[in-house]
Amino acid sequence: MTDKVQKIRKEVERLQNELIQEKEKGYGSDVDDACILELQNVLTYIDSLQEEPVSEDLGEYLDELSKQFPEVSFAKLSRIGVRVAKWQKEHLLKPADGGDLPEIDREVIALLDNGKVVYAYRPPEYWDGKNIATGKVTRYYPKTYDNGGWNIPNVKYWLDVKLPKEIEL
Repeated sequence: MTDKVQKIRKEVERLQNELIQEKEKGYGSDVDDACILELQNVLTYIDSLQEEPVSEDLGEYLDELSKQFPEVSFAKLSRIGVRVAKWQKEHLLKPADGGDLPEIDREVIALLDNGKVVYAYRPPEYWDGKNIATGKVTRYYPKTYDNGGWNIPNVKYWLDVKLPKEIEL
């Protein structure tokens, strides 16, 4: 599991343990039992993320859980859902020709149509370069590829992650 998924899993376990401890102290109820069970279902779901892509209907799943167990705090379930959804948005491959593209000049990890994994970016429309010997300024127009305007051809998907230079290792 990635570090972020482990953090999400740890938070779900923490919430579940809080309920178990309250139950052991005699403060719990049948509602808490149901919530503990559903948190276990969320843990099972998180574990399944390794096997398949994150479901796009996580919000619908949480809505269904809250309808099935109206006495369980929706806030408890939604906190988990928000974290999982945020992780999903930040860490899934996105289509390279879609409406959600990286900023111009932002390097991302990309998957080519032949299966190769590369660094790629979307260059600006042009840039001005100055010859240090003559002082002459020349406008350059980079060649771009495909609908996303990538610096290399055949980019099919991209993944926006913090690269080592951004993390400041």
